[in-house]
Amino acid sequence: GWANFADQLTPSGKGKLIAIVTQYNAQPQLVIRNYNELNMRETPCVTSVTAPASSTFVLAAPVQSVDEKFDKVSSNSDFTENGWINFAEKGSVKWRGHVKAGTYKSLRVSSYGTGENNTVWLISPPVICKPGMKLNFKTGVEYFSNGHTDPVMAYLSTDFNGLNFTTANWTPLKTAVYAGATDPYYTGATGLISSGNIDLSSQDILKNHQGNFFIAFRYAGTPNHTTNIYLDDVLLQ
Repeated sequence: GWANFADQLTPSGKGKLIAIVTQYNAQPQLVIRNYNELNMRETPCVTSVTAPASSTFVLAAPVQSVDEKFDKVSSNSDFTENGWINFAEKGSVKWRGHVKAGTYKSLRVSSYGTGENNTVWLISPPVICKPGMKLNFKTGVEYFSNGHTDPVMAYLSTDFNGLNFTTANWTPLKTAVYAGATDPYYTGATGLISSGNIDLSSQDILKNHQGNFFIAFRYAGTPNHTTNIYLDDVLLQ
């Protein structure tokens, strides 16, 4: 409400600007004085927006089930355990360990403070497909950004082999329940939202499937949509 140019569109190019350097908590930021001091008329910088075709991963041995509570994580450390693939398709952030109130452990991911477009994947070890399997997981949310569409989504794949991330088929689980704008802030166990028990035999991608499959959790954020997402208690059996 202090800027008389607040309704102006954000420039899309690159160039020069005049601004005041300030600090919000530990995050440096720029405060614009005048819209006319944005000279952003040059061609935008080009960055990679998709994973390179050469992205390859070593897969763990197939498992009969998954029961991951993330109780071995360390705060602010990238999650690297138990055969999971933690992969930044866009941007630099990954799923990281988080410890709430000194005791409650989960995973956290956010675009806050990155200034990037972020797409971050957490892919399970290969799971041996069996009839009647069910999936349940929990998500939490902090600082939901208005208009942030599907910041977290679970996916299934039957043709991912560690070598073909960009060409494998990833089918979203849209029937799962995810933490969103109307849910309370994550506070540990009491701030998590259950996905519900998802009957995987009802998913078209797994009907009559014989072999292994993967469950994956994808976070997507932008500089303008920086919702914090938490993940815990992934149970697949």
